[in-house]
Amino acid sequence: MKNAIALERLKIQFKGKVEVLPLPVPVLRDLKKLAADVVRQESEKTPIARRVHASFTTPIRHCVITQ
Repeated sequence: MKNAIALERLKIQFKGKVEVLPLPVPVLRDLKKLAADVVRQESEKTPIARRVHASFTTPIRHCVITQ
C-alpha cells in the first residue's frame, strides 16, 4: 500500500517530468530467480531459518481441517 501511495505522489508531484515504465518480463524472471537464490542462501544460515524456509517450500501432503 505504501508503494502505491508513493507512486501516486511521484506522478502528481513530478507530472510531465517522470515516466514510470514497467520492467521487461525477462528482467522480472531473472529477478525472481535471484530472489529465490538469496532466500535459499539466507535460509541455510540458522536452524530456525532452515525450518521456516522448508515450511514455505515443502508441499503440504495431508491437510485435515477440524471444526
